[in-house]
Amino acid sequence: MNESITDSCGESALKVDTSESDLAVFRGLKVLVVDDSASMLHVLKEYLARMGMGSVTAAKNGEEAWGLIQGEGKFDLIISDWKMPRLSGIELLDKVRKESGTPAVPFVLVTSEAKTDSILMAGKHSATAYIVKPFCFAELVVTIRQIFVDTSGQ
Repeated sequence: MNESITDSCGESALKVDTSESDLAVFRGLKVLVVDDSASMLHVLKEYLARMGMGSVTAAKNGEEAWGLIQGEGKFDLIISDWKMPRLSGIELLDKVRKESGTPAVPFVLVTSEAKTDSILMAGKHSATAYIVKPFCFAELVVTIRQIFVDTSGQ
């Protein structure tokens, strides 16, 4: 099944084709989404469900996410807001990279900060990808595909 998704991203439209092989990869992923905004958590969970993600766990802040990472074990992907109370996304990223049993887990930072300094800082802290809010469904699909599908043949 090839499903074509067209999603309006501001002035441009992205067309995303999802193949059976994409869906098979996505279906097997265990994802943790972290955001202090209930509406953003809802949007992320909806988008991931549309992609056919196997398991999606949500946390309201970095501290709660860190507890889940320590308690529930391995996640295949972490998508986290940057600016949150208690433990920011960048602090959570550092803990995952330095203190978890899975330091190489793909980690996507989501933020409204589009400044070059912020993007460079995310890279310096070893973020796998960086998405600027507001974003559309197609941008999330492309980002996750680049992490899991496009690199599978290498």
